[in-house]
Amino acid sequence: MERKPVFDYGNITQEHKDAAEEIITMLEATGQSGLASDLRYKFQLAEIKKYDWSASEFIRYCKLADIYVAGQGHLMEGEGEDAMQYPLFAICEDVRRLEKLIQVIKNND
Repeated sequence: MERKPVFDYGNITQEHKDAAEEIITMLEATGQSGLASDLRYKFQLAEIKKYDWSASEFIRYCKLADIYVAGQGHLMEGEGEDAMQYPLFAICEDVRRLEKLIQVIKNND
C-alpha cells in the first residue's frame, strides 16, 4: 500500500498560496468564514500571534540569576484568529545556579 506524505503547509509555492486564497475567498462569499479563517492560518497566509517572551517574568528572573535560557521552538495553542505560539525553552544548569534562581525569585516577590 502506498502512503501519501503529510502535506507541508510551510513549504508551498506562490501558486499554492494563490489557489488557497481563491478557495478562502469562495468560502467567505458563501458564509463559511470560520473555515476560511482556519485555512488562512493553516496555509500561513496570516501571521500567527506570538507570545512576547521578552516581557516574561520568568525570563527576567533568569536574566537576574545570570542563567541562559535556550529557545527550542514553540507550541501552538488555539486555532484561526485565536491561535497563539508559545515559546519552548531549555535550561541546563547545575543545582547551585538553579538554587540561585530560586533566591532571585524569592527576593523579587
